[in-house]
Amino acid sequence: MHCICPPEQVGAAIQSAFGLISRIAGKAESSQNAAEATEISAALAELGSIIRSLQKTIAELHVENYDLKRQLQGLVDLKATRKQFRYEQSVYWKYDEAGNRVDGPFCPNCLDEDHVLRLEPGAASGLYRCVRHQALFTTGPIGGANRGAGA
Repeated sequence: MHCICPPEQVGAAIQSAFGLISRIAGKAESSQNAAEATEISAALAELGSIIRSLQKTIAELHVENYDLKRQLQGLVDLKATRKQFRYEQSVYWKYDEAGNRVDGPFCPNCLDEDHVLRLEPGAASGLYRCVRHQALFTTGPIGGANRGAGA
């Protein structure tokens, strides 16, 4: 079972390790026989186990902390990015701080899924395609600018 201890539990484990060290030091100073030496060895083995457990927990906490910071930054960046988009004509368009349209169109499905993907122009004017969703979007009359004289 995977469990990452909160910092206060790590602190308690460290205190436990220091208490064990104190016990070992006390026993070692007064050790007169094999039974006490065995007890010291067992305490040292327990201390080694505690220290390895703490090292593993600290490493897991570092990884978890890094991942959470990365996820949080991604959400902050996405939130700032989403403020630049406006939904118009069935797609999203990107605007600058002055309110001028500067890029687009972008797939609304992708933006809803927290991805920013520019739509590819379709075969006719006003028709766009999302390669990820295989979806078509229109932004006005289709094909008006591409019609031949006989149409």
